[in-house]
Amino acid sequence: MEVAKLCTSCSQIEFSALATPTLADIHRAQRDIRRGIGFWPRVLPDGTWKGPGEPPVVRKVNLGSFERIERDSEHCELCAVIVDVVRQQGGYYAPNNALPTGDEVHFWADPTSHYGHITDSAEDIESSWNEAYFKMRRLAITASRSDTEVSLAYFDHVVQPCRVGASKVLDIKQQPPAEDDMLFLGRMRPPTLNMDLPRRWVEFTFRIRFIDVNNMCIRLVDEFDPSDPSMAYTALSYVWGQKQKLMLSAEIEPRLKENGSIRDDDLPKTVSDAITVTRLLGLSFLWVDAVCIMQGKTKVDLDDRAEQIGNMANIYRSAFLTIVDAFGEDADAGLAGLRPGTRSYQQREVVVIPPSPEKGSDGLSLLTTCKAFPKYFGEFFNRRDEDADISTWNTRGWTLQERALSRRNLIFTREQVLWACDGAYFCEESSFEHPIPPAGSSELRTPIRFELFKGLQLNATNLRSLDGKMARIASSSKKFWDKYRLLVQHFSMRKLSFPGDVHDAFLGIMMAMQRVRDESFHWGHPRSRFELSLSWSSFHTPTRRAAKSTLPMTSLKTNIVFPTWSWMGWEGEANVSVSDERLETEYPVISCFIHKSDPLRLEMINGTQVNESVLKPSTPYRNIPWLDDNHIRREVTLEHVSRHLPTVADVLQARTLPDEHLIFFWASTAHFDVPLNPEEKHERATFAEYAAAKRPSIRDASGLEVGHGTFMSADVWKEFSDSGGRAEFVAVARRQILDLDLPAIVIALQIRWVDGKARRVNYAEIEEAAWMEAGPEWKLIALQ
Repeated sequence: MEVAKLCTSCSQIEFSALATPTLADIHRAQRDIRRGIGFWPRVLPDGTWKGPGEPPVVRKVNLGSFERIERDSEHCELCAVIVDVVRQQGGYYAPNNALPTGDEVHFWADPTSHYGHITDSAEDIESSWNEAYFKMRRLAITASRSDTEVSLAYFDHVVQPCRVGASKVLDIKQQPPAEDDMLFLGRMRPPTLNMDLPRRWVEFTFRIRFIDVNNMCIRLVDEFDPSDPSMAYTALSYVWGQKQKLMLSAEIEPRLKENGSIRDDDLPKTVSDAITVTRLLGLSFLWVDAVCIMQGKTKVDLDDRAEQIGNMANIYRSAFLTIVDAFGEDADAGLAGLRPGTRSYQQREVVVIPPSPEKGSDGLSLLTTCKAFPKYFGEFFNRRDEDADISTWNTRGWTLQERALSRRNLIFTREQVLWACDGAYFCEESSFEHPIPPAGSSELRTPIRFELFKGLQLNATNLRSLDGKMARIASSSKKFWDKYRLLVQHFSMRKLSFPGDVHDAFLGIMMAMQRVRDESFHWGHPRSRFELSLSWSSFHTPTRRAAKSTLPMTSLKTNIVFPTWSWMGWEGEANVSVSDERLETEYPVISCFIHKSDPLRLEMINGTQVNESVLKPSTPYRNIPWLDDNHIRREVTLEHVSRHLPTVADVLQARTLPDEHLIFFWASTAHFDVPLNPEEKHERATFAEYAAAKRPSIRDASGLEVGHGTFMSADVWKEFSDSGGRAEFVAVARRQILDLDLPAIVIALQIRWVDGKARRVNYAEIEEAAWMEAGPEWKLIALQ
């Protein structure tokens, strides 16, 4: 291929910075590791720079306005590619903004954009950078105003390095690389999926119903053995959308067990395509919820559904492979790339470094990637790079645990198919399949692989299975609690077609985390750090969950309302931080008890005080005037409830409350004023907007602001307005950062009383000095 004609601006880009490591580079790095030579991740692999002296300094290049890029696109091939990317694929735009144009807006080419890394470590790279051999870069395009540094648009990782002539080759077969061959380069994605590629990816790496894809019927396995290779199956993770054509029920199950009873016309396209993929992978069974869990309304249906939902964690973790439809809006969308005409984007190649046989260089080209959809940056949470992350599938509540529990994932996006498992990330657009042995024999070493950069994000493509081998051997207390916080945060922002599914849709995640760390959960809260978890907060505006549980729950075996103290009792983003770092500056000042009805009794929430040494404050309670160690550690008995909360005692005796729904504790309480000025909803607030927004003020009797709450929704404000702005708060924790000499803060819950029971209204932080001035008193609290 001819070398591309580039304009003056594009010619200034240091394309050599995008070069990937050769096999020799990786072998050299492995030798360094074996010799104990530590290093930060290498950016320019040894041997990349062929010129004299030191490698060049890599900087962003100002490309001028978009209008200038469009004008020069007639003569500059890279400008033409940039226009094509911007027009066809889109990027991340500031909220409520279209493509930024005009002479005052400058576009920049950034060859330093970090896309991923090459490693053989089982550890999370973000916490162990010394384990990364090389950083991987792709060319990013950004747009900003010439007079400010405010970014208006990002076009991240839309151009990747490739071999010269890669756009002319559609053959996915790979020859073993030579020592000087660059690895992990881009390649052309064919118009339709070549199933030889997923089959190669596969090579790298209870009572239950299945669809028998060969006999097209339902098969019920009473004693399923996941270790039996003849029972290897795929599971489908997808978006339902509208009611499906074929749904299992007790009434039609006998018919569906007959060979040939399931016809292609009966199935939505996504399920039909998943059957095709399962067959092409050489497997015989597929699990699909709509056809493998009874969906009727009879008692048999409901009992089966409860049993199978309890098995969902095992169903996805035991599946040989999970097929993910991260493209469609509903079950009739189909798996993009499997049928002709379902993919449309055409990749383009630009030769930027010509081959030079005399220098031993194969040259370098740039190849557009297969990103789709415009996205928007600026939400409080990090923008996401892969199409799977901005798909409808990734907004649904049930799909998080399906992805988090799956060992291997074949992810169908609009323009390409991805593979994600604990040990690898593959995609059609790039050649990442290089099974190079690790540097050592430790169980923390895996074959050399490419791994996406994720920062602090929890993305669909880089989430490891929660209780897989790598999660077990690489788990630490910090990583465990950080992962819990992220999982709750992401799950709470997702949508449920039936809001009452919230507990069931998170149950598999809780069960997996229990297996990894022997942790048990109560309504989504960890029992070992339960008191601290009660002070969960939100960056957005949660609303009270009105729906009852979809399935019967608890000792009453009925549909029940979710407790107000749990994040599950609210709709909207929840931040439940119980990390080790938080324990360094905060500690709970309550001890919680729950009730059991058979026989009637109260028990400590975590059963024993095994975590007492962790939660015990470094500062003795006796040195803090408003705290009383006797109250904090005081047991709650049925006699206390009868004496202080007689209405609640009567309900307990009547056994009409579900077990473990109410929590009891002694707490310091105080009253403050909360001015009635409802804030607007902050559902998609940017970080800057959130930081600048005025959160609900908390004032003392003199009107002085002494604290603040979080944003409350209109319905919560309406309930609270009956009190005239006077609110009661209960202290649940205390924060003091001694190193910074900051004043101590009381972490409190704003409550209101209904029928003798307290309900959570909001989270609050109040100055400790103001708390003591308010004349706090100790009360027995029954929090519902």
